[in-house]
Amino acid sequence: MNVIKKYFTLKKVFIFFVVIFMVLFCAADFSMAFMDWQYYKAKSINNKCSGTYIYDKDLYEEIKGDGDKIAILSNGFPLKLETLEMNTQYSRIWILGRNYFYIDESGNKHIVYQIRKYIQRYFGIYLSGDEGGGLRLNTRDFHWFQSKNHTFYIEEYNNTIKGICE
Repeated sequence: MNVIKKYFTLKKVFIFFVVIFMVLFCAADFSMAFMDWQYYKAKSINNKCSGTYIYDKDLYEEIKGDGDKIAILSNGFPLKLETLEMNTQYSRIWILGRNYFYIDESGNKHIVYQIRKYIQRYFGIYLSGDEGGGLRLNTRDFHWFQSKNHTFYIEEYNNTIKGICE
């Protein structure tokens, strides 16, 4: 009986379970991201806010008909495209997408429309890699949510996007 008491103390059992917990959640890529309230907030925002934000309805209809092939708009300015990457008021929820815009003769940028998708960043320790590239530890990952393809006409919101979704 003294042998069992010697090897199975409360401290050693506790250390054993802590080590097992760390192995499962770090090395085996188990994630606690689903226990994060911002995951559910990001999912909710994505369900009601992802999609197309139209600033100029006439130019949007012109672009939509021909896709990305239009180089010059009917107003005479070239159509440009940029990647959209913005942080929201929540620390780990990000907006990704594209801006379609033109720049007028005075240098002002006019957005025709914008495509938005939402992601949620979360942190952990993840083992990744392959045989040829070697193994490495990553410290963050993303939840990509499926876009809901809503359409928002910005002129209906008094030319501001604040308050539509976030």
